[in-house]
Amino acid sequence: MMKKRFLMLIGFLVLLLVPVLSQDTIVPTDPAVPADLFDALNLNKWLADFSLLVSVTTFFAVLFNGLLKIEKSLLRKIVAWAVCAILAVIGKLFTIGFVGELDWIMVAVTVALGGLGANGLFDVPGLQSFWYLIESLLGNLKAKKKLGGDSV
Repeated sequence: MMKKRFLMLIGFLVLLLVPVLSQDTIVPTDPAVPADLFDALNLNKWLADFSLLVSVTTFFAVLFNGLLKIEKSLLRKIVAWAVCAILAVIGKLFTIGFVGELDWIMVAVTVALGGLGANGLFDVPGLQSFWYLIESLLGNLKAKKKLGGDSV
């Protein structure tokens, strides 16, 4: 059973490579060393649009749920909302991505919709096995049982 899930995960990750590899590549003429860590990470790309905000929110919410071993559904949703709020406020304060250009009321609306989107993205059945795999790697025993694995 675990072998099938692992093969499904590998197949899913390979399918994600298709749109990435099909994009045009722009080779920089002067590959300069980034001036600071902010340039190296290029956080504007992380928060370039709403869909990336929702995806990053979901990923970090799953990481926090795994690290903190949160098992109740309501607390998982609250963590996703909190992560979205933190990302949006950081984006507004440091003018990162699309959130940096919004006023505070629109940031609040973005947080509300981003939290809904992140909770909805977590409930997609195909992605749920990926999220449980991340949580099981972080030591959440209940997630290991959902994956069909043995507790360590």
